[in-house]
Amino acid sequence: MFISDLKADSMLYCLRLHVPSGPAPRPLLAVEAPRLPSSCSLVTAQDVPGANLCPGVEAPVLSGSVAAYAGETAALLVGPDPGQLERLAAACTVRMGPPLEPLFAAAGHPAPASVTLRPPNAAVSASAAVSASAAAPAAPGKKAPRAAAKPAPEAAPASGTPTVIQNTFRIASCEAWAPEPAGALAIQAGGIWVVHTPTLWPALVQRAVGAALGIDPRQVRVCALDPGPLPDSRLWYPALLAAQAALAAYCAGRPVKLLPTREEEYLWGPHPAGAQICIATRTAAGGKVLGSEITVRADSAGGGFIGQELLDRLCLASMGAYQRQGAVINGACAGAGSPPADLPPGAGLAPGFFAAERQADILAEAAGADPADWRRERFLEKGGALAPGLIPKEGLRPAAVLDAALEMSTYPRKWAAYELLRKAGRGRPEPACLSEELRGIGAAAAFQGSGLLHADSGALIEVTLEKDGGLVIRTGGIFTPPEKLRLWKALAVEILGVDPALVRIETAPLPAAPPALSAFSAALAASRLVTQACLAIRKQRFRDPLPITVRKKTRIDKAAMWTVDGGRFMVTNPDIKGGTVTIPGTANEERPVRPPLARTSLRATPPEQPRQAANLGDAGAFSRLGWGACVVEVRLEPSSWEPRVRGVWLAVDGGRILDGAAAERSLRRNTALALAWASREQPWPAAGAAGGVSWPFASRWGLPAAEDAPPIDIRFVDADAAEPRGIGDLPWNCVPAAYAQALSQAADHPFLNLPVTPREVWEALKAKSPEEAP
Repeated sequence: MFISDLKADSMLYCLRLHVPSGPAPRPLLAVEAPRLPSSCSLVTAQDVPGANLCPGVEAPVLSGSVAAYAGETAALLVGPDPGQLERLAAACTVRMGPPLEPLFAAAGHPAPASVTLRPPNAAVSASAAVSASAAAPAAPGKKAPRAAAKPAPEAAPASGTPTVIQNTFRIASCEAWAPEPAGALAIQAGGIWVVHTPTLWPALVQRAVGAALGIDPRQVRVCALDPGPLPDSRLWYPALLAAQAALAAYCAGRPVKLLPTREEEYLWGPHPAGAQICIATRTAAGGKVLGSEITVRADSAGGGFIGQELLDRLCLASMGAYQRQGAVINGACAGAGSPPADLPPGAGLAPGFFAAERQADILAEAAGADPADWRRERFLEKGGALAPGLIPKEGLRPAAVLDAALEMSTYPRKWAAYELLRKAGRGRPEPACLSEELRGIGAAAAFQGSGLLHADSGALIEVTLEKDGGLVIRTGGIFTPPEKLRLWKALAVEILGVDPALVRIETAPLPAAPPALSAFSAALAASRLVTQACLAIRKQRFRDPLPITVRKKTRIDKAAMWTVDGGRFMVTNPDIKGGTVTIPGTANEERPVRPPLARTSLRATPPEQPRQAANLGDAGAFSRLGWGACVVEVRLEPSSWEPRVRGVWLAVDGGRILDGAAAERSLRRNTALALAWASREQPWPAAGAAGGVSWPFASRWGLPAAEDAPPIDIRFVDADAAEPRGIGDLPWNCVPAAYAQALSQAADHPFLNLPVTPREVWEALKAKSPEEAP
């Protein structure tokens, strides 16, 4: 069920008036509206009875005296006829003043800044894949230079001098696909507010509505609807829309539905953040890795714990699943007067894994090794830590899933054959790309967590065995697909032997629920808790009188993430100086950078250094990892040089698979979407608000058709293990890197940006040809 399907008696509609395009922040002078009919009303920030602030990103519900970004909601038009509201909105004017200096300095943030990618202390070798100058941002008023890629060397120098291989990876934002735009329906009934909205985080919606109306959040009931195939892109936005709909309903005294158009959501809504990740790796003779310096910059205007969550997940994934002798990580979020961003795909890990896995491919080539063998020798081993405070409780399985994916795809044979063809084509007078069908194959491995690092993420399940033999499962408001509801009923019937007809599930939030439910793998955590609660009832049912109620919830374990660990890590401040930065997908458009709203830095330090203040995170968020590895094979047709995916092989270790059909369906869908993200040209979403991309152009982009999907082979490794783990985000984390590596081998050109568009492949092959490309 979607918002567009819902109606309520005497329901009104709400339409938002947005701050127009332009630099930010700017003072909001006035919202000028024509004389409104008696059935319509205009709601502004002065009408907010509670706090005019959406939790999580610290964004205002409605613009006050100053608008922080273009597209911010200046006012709400409320009335019974959507067509009439659109005509009235066209006659309204939002008057803005001249740009102001950023207001963040008063909150302890530095002055307006841009990002400087600082190379490591050791000199960058002449054979580095990307020069340090190409990684630097553009000067004001000039276009940013495009990262000029050079082929990596075949092997590291035999001398004892370390070689530094540095690459800058630019990952563009992807479109947030969903069945319909995010919206909300707010209804007040008997002192209780009922809010319908597509969210995986009902508790955040409760907090936002309660804060805006100045009421106890426990007076808000959230009915979570389907958030779509990319729920990470709706981490905080539904809470803002719900607060606006509830505010309109409070002022009008009637139920209100707020449902933006697709154009409005595209131009003014949040989008998954883009990122720029620079990795410089020092290697010794034979390809031994001595240390790495990683600089992460996220294009996000989001503050609060959402900005910190985004940044730390990017930093975590950019280290990959490999052993590290030393690491230096600097990161900062930088915005450009656009709406606060949401997490990128893969629960915010996909851009980091793309950079880590592509760097692994380049390092393997520099060492003259098979990329799969290079990975297998350097994977984390048992007892290894993802970060100082994040140590998985269960076994580390990257080698097992990688071997399964290699076996499924016959990778060793294909890689050796394609590598010989690639090297043989370099010496020909006529490039092979003019006369032959080029092929390539790539592999990548990644993991997936199960919670948030910087919110009290968790799940609470309450199970009651009643006197009449019925069983009630209360989920705390977690959005649950129908197949998961059927699974929970099957678990209860299997464990307790109750009549399936007497098992019912209630999804209302519980009074004692944690302050924030997990936005990731919430249904999976709930499945585990349902099993534990039913087992506890089975032990008590013959000793205690009925009814018996058991509550189970996930435990929050705060631990130091970025701190000294065996003398390797220490928190420091990143180097940030003034200027501009270019993020991929902007067509080299210069975007002024706002001060960093979240910062993370991890630096190597001698063992004698004292332990520093820690950045705390929930260690349980990555205590149980789902592992995945994939192989992608591509071919380039000589007539058009257009990439064609011949097949995708995905091996997954998610522990016990509770519903094999649903798990495979989710993996296939996300694999197809991840390939579309990696291969389709995407416009820069935020540029629409600034006039860079028009809606008619953007509206032509959509989901890939079923006939466009390549053959996808999926294998579950150790599917009979006792503990289930999350696996749905794994395709986002490993498919794009494998696809880019396959194209790199086929074209004999290192592709470092995401997506790898057909035009980039065409330009790379054209550069090898003395003739004009077709």
